[in-house]
Amino acid sequence: MAKGTKEHPYKGEVVDVSILLDSKLDNFTITKMTEVYAANEDGRYISSIGLMGKKKVAEAYAKSLDSYGYRTQEVLVLTDGERAFPIIGDSSMRMLDDEKVLAEVKKALRKKITEAEMEILSMPDPSTNGK
Repeated sequence: MAKGTKEHPYKGEVVDVSILLDSKLDNFTITKMTEVYAANEDGRYISSIGLMGKKKVAEAYAKSLDSYGYRTQEVLVLTDGERAFPIIGDSSMRMLDDEKVLAEVKKALRKKITEAEMEILSMPDPSTNGK
């Protein structure tokens, strides 16, 4: 590290993406990295050891840690080069329109209740003085 520079506190770690809520994402890119992770005897994921940019180095590192307890997998991450936020899945997801979904839910609920129940629900609540 160059003199006078400070190590970033997240360097080399996978960080909870919720810290990015409502943030502008300048200088971030989506890239593929190789995760080294701990696995149980069945090969199931236990926990992440870390991410590496070079697949072969990650594979060699996993093998050097243990003969069977560590594995690798390629993952997509959002990164600024110092922090990495995993992106779950390799495919895009359909965005739903909140207003349309709300209308569909209301329509489905109306089909499930009786006219009398609907009338009761539309009455003012006496415990809130009609509000």
